[in-house]
Amino acid sequence: MHPLGSLTVEEHDGVQVARLEGEVDLSNAAELLERLLAAIPNRSHGVILDLSATSYLDSAGLRLVFEARRALSQRRQTLRVVAPPNTFVADVLRATRLAETVPIDGSLADALTAVSRRSTPG
Repeated sequence: MHPLGSLTVEEHDGVQVARLEGEVDLSNAAELLERLLAAIPNRSHGVILDLSATSYLDSAGLRLVFEARRALSQRRQTLRVVAPPNTFVADVLRATRLAETVPIDGSLADALTAVSRRSTPG
């Protein structure tokens, strides 16, 4: 059995990186969403939800991602998700077609680069 999900948030050059570790399911998704949104300052232009260490994600976990996207969008903040290829979480995200709503990157480095490109005046 995997441990229940935990959340840590760090800043990388103005981008908030929220890491979810362990299992995200009906028992903890609502609390994790609340903690995630409370931890993201309004001044942050980009938010990356790193699911690299997430071992399990059920429908409540998917709802967490959709609700985070909706709430951040209302605050004019962008959301990207990190899910390494060939993992359970990446397979769930692909099967539910989440990428049609939220950009998904295979690594944190790719996500940081994408957010950086988006915020650079062109």
